[in-house]
Amino acid sequence: MKQHIEAKFDELKASGKMPSPKGVALAILRLAKKSDVTIDEFANVVKTDPSLSGNIIKAANSERSFYSRPIASVQVAVQRLGMATVKSLALGFSLIDSYRKGGCRGFDYSHYWAEQLLRAIAIREIAIRTRVAPSEDLFSVALLGEIGRLALATIYPEEYARTLDESHHTAMSLAELETKTFYIDHDELTRYILRDWGLPDILVETQLTGISSRDKPDSRQFQLGMSYEVARDIARLGMAKASDKSVQLDLDSKLAAVGMSDVGKEDLVENILAEWQEWSHSFGLDSIKVSFEHISNTEQDELAVPVTEVDGTAVDLTGEQVLNVLIVDDDADTREYMKLCLGASHFRLYTAENGEDALSKLVDIDPDIIISDWMMPELDGLGLCRVVRQSSEYGGAYFILMTADDTHDKLIDAFNSGVDDYIAKPFSRELLLARLRPGVRITQMSKQNQAGKYRIEKLANELAIVNRKLSLSSLTDPLTKLPNRRYALKRLEQEWATSQRGQRDLSCMMIDIDYFKVVNDTYGHAGGDLVLKGLAKILKGLLRNNDVACRMGGEEFMVICPDTNMENAVKVAERICEAIERTVFPYGDKAIHITLSIGVSIRENGHSHLDEMISNADKRLYEAKAAGRNLVM
Repeated sequence: MKQHIEAKFDELKASGKMPSPKGVALAILRLAKKSDVTIDEFANVVKTDPSLSGNIIKAANSERSFYSRPIASVQVAVQRLGMATVKSLALGFSLIDSYRKGGCRGFDYSHYWAEQLLRAIAIREIAIRTRVAPSEDLFSVALLGEIGRLALATIYPEEYARTLDESHHTAMSLAELETKTFYIDHDELTRYILRDWGLPDILVETQLTGISSRDKPDSRQFQLGMSYEVARDIARLGMAKASDKSVQLDLDSKLAAVGMSDVGKEDLVENILAEWQEWSHSFGLDSIKVSFEHISNTEQDELAVPVTEVDGTAVDLTGEQVLNVLIVDDDADTREYMKLCLGASHFRLYTAENGEDALSKLVDIDPDIIISDWMMPELDGLGLCRVVRQSSEYGGAYFILMTADDTHDKLIDAFNSGVDDYIAKPFSRELLLARLRPGVRITQMSKQNQAGKYRIEKLANELAIVNRKLSLSSLTDPLTKLPNRRYALKRLEQEWATSQRGQRDLSCMMIDIDYFKVVNDTYGHAGGDLVLKGLAKILKGLLRNNDVACRMGGEEFMVICPDTNMENAVKVAERICEAIERTVFPYGDKAIHITLSIGVSIRENGHSHLDEMISNADKRLYEAKAAGRNLVM
């Protein structure tokens, strides 16, 4: 049977009608087969297609660390994702562009790609949270997960149209009808196409076969198969192919099975919908309606907020109780744009030109929600929030801050000042409405029924937990603002797993300030703190986008370098040593000079655990100290 299927695939491939990548994607596919290809060669080919370049950079930024800078170049994006992943993504993006239309009657090409894209987005959002596999690898495999259907529609347009029509009037499954007519079904064809293109076999096979009775619930195979099922169900619900309660309850149990019982369906699908808006626009699929309005957390059904439509976008709003929304911004055009975004919703809108103007209107407006710009004259958005929070009368207003600077330190200040949420400028209408939903939900619940107070408190606590997670305060060293030891070990563990799965390079370096006790004894702890903060700033400026610097404690730091071999890691370490040796740390009328000792280690095939890599880096650090300091070993 297997030989027969292989022969059929070879026959279809030889026909020349099989869906295949075009242009730059085809060049990438050919380049990937070369054993000596470099990342620079790969990136140079990607750069010849502006649209593909933008999508690859977008994909690379989706998983970057909160602490790292945004990726803006194709070379860095290719290095971050890896050539194999870029190849898979290029394949998917090329096929969407080339096969958005076709001649098979009854095969809806736009809906086909919309559902594949939605499923790909869903499984990437799941993988980012569970790290069951590299998220972009799962994205590309899911995007091409039913390519066999498109292949049959492309090769046999008339015959496949009749097969699709027959499937609506017979008890036979579509796969059985396909085998009967074409001697191969779409799943088998998908398997051979994706293997032929070199996509990761374990991801392809798990997507097609699902969960086996032999898979243990805590095994990676089970988690991976269940993740695919969750993504498939979410895509079906979003495309309105399923809406009954049994599917939603099944989705609850599957989310729990992949370790996401603490993540509500609404929170998950909000992120998926926001990603859908962005990616669907990139591929011209805006006309396809995707809505999760019928998905709700079952425990909150009786308190669910009615759904209305704003310019075709489903939003959780209600006309039964009108909410007062105060828009605060010193730019008149922004105020008008906000009014345009919210004008069709069930809100009573008010505006103010700055924080002082807003305070003067609080008594008359009694706002339920305040949306304020950060940087304004008179009184800025953060100052306004602090004053509002001190008020016993208006302190409960849901406060959203608009900012063009969403860096880590800024957001920490914002959340610590009482901000409930933020939205980065510039923003779309859809994103603004999505950000408003938690505020609308909390406010409406409060107004609806005081008897449900304990549920409101539970939801408010959950939102507070999310905000605390966003602040990452428990993972940050308060002095240097670098990630702390806890974050370093967790991040290194994640990078170790990714490195092992993809057989990719990984290195780390342990850094220690030479004679730091002398610095403290000579200049006091204030001088020592100045050096530590200065070193942290220099490290962040010298390291690449993928690298992460962390403070392990005292004068010891760790740098994690994904996709970096020993030779390149040593070069980075030597560059750090040379830069610090040249640096003068001014302290009053004095100048402090320091040097560093650095031990470098890489993940080796013989290593069974990351502790061995850390131990080797520590050992080489001590060797550098013993050899005279200011060295890299």
